[in-house]
Amino acid sequence: MPKKNKLTKKVLLERAKPYQIQGAKKLKKVALIHQLQLAEGYVDCFGKIPNCSIETCFYRKACQK
Repeated sequence: MPKKNKLTKKVLLERAKPYQIQGAKKLKKVALIHQLQLAEGYVDCFGKIPNCSIETCFYRKACQK
């Protein structure tokens, strides 16, 4: 069975590299996701909206758990 892709801090830090987010390594996971959402042109809504309709958001699956 293939390993599940998890939204780990390592994955988030890799996604953060092109955006040069200041202090990314020191941010907690949710705070880093919020910074990534803003950098990617989304609202920093991870974990805040119960019924999200933004299908294209990379973090949606983890958020809707």
